[in-house]
Amino acid sequence: MEWFASMPIQWVIVIVIALLAIRFYLGRMQAKWAKSIAETAESLALAFALVFLIIRPFLIQAYYIPSQSMETGLHVKDHLLANKLVYRLREPRHGEIVVFKSPPKLEALEGKKDFIKRVIGEPGDTIEVKEGLVYVDGKAYSHSQLDSLINIQSNYDEENAIYVKLHKDYISVTEDNKTSKITKKEIAEEIGNSDAKIVIRPGVVIRNGKPLNEYYTAEDPDYNYSKVKVPRGNLFVMGDNRNNSLDSHTEWGFLPIQYVQGKAMFNFWPPNRIGLIR
Repeated sequence: MEWFASMPIQWVIVIVIALLAIRFYLGRMQAKWAKSIAETAESLALAFALVFLIIRPFLIQAYYIPSQSMETGLHVKDHLLANKLVYRLREPRHGEIVVFKSPPKLEALEGKKDFIKRVIGEPGDTIEVKEGLVYVDGKAYSHSQLDSLINIQSNYDEENAIYVKLHKDYISVTEDNKTSKITKKEIAEEIGNSDAKIVIRPGVVIRNGKPLNEYYTAEDPDYNYSKVKVPRGNLFVMGDNRNNSLDSHTEWGFLPIQYVQGKAMFNFWPPNRIGLIR
């Protein structure tokens, strides 16, 4: 299905020509079966031309999610539809999920393919990231050090993903779409010191000096990212799965708007995942 959705234009033209050839060859015959097949071939040729030569390039295109970088909202093997017309009328906006072709720096790392991320910064915005930390009697534990503190650790295995997120008063652990909470009191009891002072500082993305309230992320970031200003004609994009995403905070940097193909709008497969994308 992935290959079909992204079928090269050369193959589309070959298929349309082949269907039309069948149509004209069988259309000359008098047999009912031949005329029936000829009419079907003609309908398929028109459908292919409409979908792949008009709708896909200019209006709507199907895409496939190959990785966990947009968890928990978009899952591996989700199939979605992107609106390609909207960005011909305006530029992408904060919070929108965009599909884009790999710009040169990203192509050098990952090859020529499509990516999907969320718009965090528009041209002129200043972006900063602060990692999440848990303080125990003043000693800081980073997101990646929580396993040594209370025996929980993020896991990005496709079959058994575990996501750990810091909140002001507790830590949430999500596994198989089920979320449990570990309170400050439980953290203190876990380390064998019920009198320990526990302070939780969630990781946060800061835009123009204001922290973002991002309900959609799988985890808060476990890294710091110094202030940067998004240049004209570029976007700062991030995956919702902040600690497992090759996005603008990595070495490839800003996304030139010219590489954006469309806005992710609707998840159409698998059936239990059908719905609008937020």
